Formats: sequence, C-alpha cells, structure tokens
Amino acid sequence: MECIYCKAVLQTSYSLKQHQNTAKYCLSKQNKDLLYQHLCSACDKGFTRKSSLDDHLKICKANIQSVNQLYLFDQCKKDLESSLLREKELITSYEKKITKICIDHEKIIEDLKKEIKDYKDKMFILASKPTHNNNINNIGNTKTTTKTQNLLVSDWRPEVIKDKVEDNFKLEHIEDGIKGVARFATKYITQENNGIKTYQCTDSNREVFMYKDTDGVVQKDIKARKLKDAIKEPILKKTAELSTDECHRLMNLISSSKGNNDVVEISNIKMAILTKKTQEIRDIDDGSFSKEMAVLCV
Repeated sequence: MECIYCKAVLQTSYSLKQHQNTAKYCLSKQNKDLLYQHLCSACDKGFTRKSSLDDHLKICKANIQSVNQLYLFDQCKKDLESSLLREKELITSYEKKITKICIDHEKIIEDLKKEIKDYKDKMFILASKPTHNNNINNIGNTKTTTKTQNLLVSDWRPEVIKDKVEDNFKLEHIEDGIKGVARFATKYITQENNGIKTYQCTDSNREVFMYKDTDGVVQKDIKARKLKDAIKEPILKKTAELSTDECHRLMNLISSSKGNNDVVEISNIKMAILTKKTQEIRDIDDGSFSKEMAVLCV
C-alpha cells in the first residue's frame, strides 16, 4: 500500500497509518509536527510507540533512580510500620505490667489497712476492759471511782466523728436546737455498750464529766469542753448544709403554693424556727451544751 503523502510503500493499512502518524519525513509532507503520545515520566522524553517507551524505561537513568527511590521509600515505610507495631506491642505489654503492679500494690495497701484496723479494734477492746482497784480507802469516793473505772474507751478521732455526723446528724436534731445536738452526741458519740457508758457525768452541779481515752486512761472533761470541741466543726458544717436545704425546700413550697395563705404562713413559721434553732447550735460555746449533756449522762 502506497502512502499518498510521501509515496512510501507499506504492506498493511495498520502499518500505513502508523507510518503517517510517526514518520518524520511523511509528517513534514503533511505539514504536521511529530506528536509524542508516550512520555517518560522520569526524563520527559517522548516516544510515538509504547513499545519504544517500554524499551527506554529499562535504560533510563532517571527512571531507574526514581524506581530505586520508590523502592527505598516503600521499604522505609514498611520498616517504620513494623517499628511502630513493635513499639505499640511494647507499650501494651508495659501497660499490662504496670496495671498488674498497681493492682498488687493496692491489694497490699488494702491488706495493711485491714491489719491496722484489726489492730486498732483489738487495742480498743483491750483498753475498754474495766479495771478494778481493791485499795480504795475513801468510802465517799467509792461510787464515783467504780463508775469511772468501768467506762469504755471513747473513740473521738476526727475521722470517726466526721463519719458519724455525716451519717446520723439529721434535720430533726437541728429542729431541737442544742438539745438535739446533745441528744445526737449521747446516742452516737458517747453511746453505751451493753449498759457500760463511755461518758459519765460525775458532778451534775459543776458539770464535770469523765471519759476514758484511747490509752485507757480516765480523763476529766469540765463543762464538756473536750467533747464539744471534738464535735463542733462537723456539727456546724452539717447544720449549715441541712438548714440551707430545708430553707430552699420551704421557699420552693411557697413559690408553688400559688398564694395559699396557710402554706405560706406555715412555711414562714418553720423557717423562723429553723433559723432560731440553727443560731442556737452556732452558739454551742455558750455553755448550754454542757447543761444538756449533764442531764443526759448522769
């Protein structure tokens, strides 16, 4: 088959078409520029045939360098991913070990706390056992001595009193003022055990009290000052919390009563009484607490 542009003879129509699109002489006869349909991505050299490009890529230095760089990059990526995976596994392993150590330490601490508590309980029981004195010669003091010797140990540690106040001091105690505080102290702080007292009023006129400390030594508490000081701070704090909550409740009740005079009047009376009793408790240092305790601890 003959090319109509340059008179070249080719065997097939495909060869003719390829010739007319790629042969420089034939393209010049057609007044066309050579079009490179296949470019090397590494060096930008153009080829008219893909097979020529494939042959070029095998020897192209730029392409070989690019391939090597891609290989190295891919290898580095794989190495990095493998390293990160190992680091993650190590971290997970260390976290498990640390968690186990923490759990073991917590168990050791809990066991020690239990041992300390058991020890304190045993010491408390030993100190609470009544002692006997067979050499009392003063007949007038025999009754008082027997009372104080048979006292149980008073546990007035701050954390113990704080827990008892938090759990047992209620609004009803506040509504009874300083009497309510004394009633609470008698029931929960200086409570009896099987009829044996922990806090004894030995002279109600002078308001003198006796108790046994944690060492088992009988101590004198004049005007109940030591007991008062032990409970004062947690009692005042709990009183403020409970009275504030109750006042808020009453004010909400008034707001929702829609002008019901009976509800408003009763709520206002309750708030006035609560305010008065709260102030009475705040004045715990005025000596009234000792008087109430002298009545309850005879």
